[in-house]
Amino acid sequence: MTYDEEGLGDGYLDSNILLEVKKLHVAICQYLFEMNKEKEHGVVPNPLQMRILKYLKREEKESIYQKDIQKNLDVSKAAISAVIKSMEKKKLIQKLPSKIDARKTKIEITEEGKKVLEEIEIDMKKINQKVLEQISKEELEEFIKISHKIKESLKKEGTK
Repeated sequence: MTYDEEGLGDGYLDSNILLEVKKLHVAICQYLFEMNKEKEHGVVPNPLQMRILKYLKREEKESIYQKDIQKNLDVSKAAISAVIKSMEKKKLIQKLPSKIDARKTKIEITEEGKKVLEEIEIDMKKINQKVLEQISKEELEEFIKISHKIKESLKKEGTK
């Protein structure tokens, strides 16, 4: 299907860069899923779950609560609640009563969560290497430059 068949017309590249970014994201996620579906754990965390796992691993020595995850990852309470339940069900994290405040529940990464995180990070490096084999250094530099420009543009717009 061409851009015109999608009804996007001449202004496609000007107005649909987000569509291309989304397609790229989906392609990476699908490739990652394919790499992991035969593995023992069979779990492919979504991007938010990966961010949570990385955060919990990085802050492993600290007591982390749902509120900390919300604040540090800038995610809504509702989104965090749902993803925490899902991750607990997959045994990527565990909830433990706080020794300091019985009203609070600590959230910790499990050994299974650490294993999955480590394997996914290795797979991401493999994907990165595969992609880098297909593009030149100049193309990579231009892509990174454009990505930074887009992020800065969105940050500026988001503060208005």
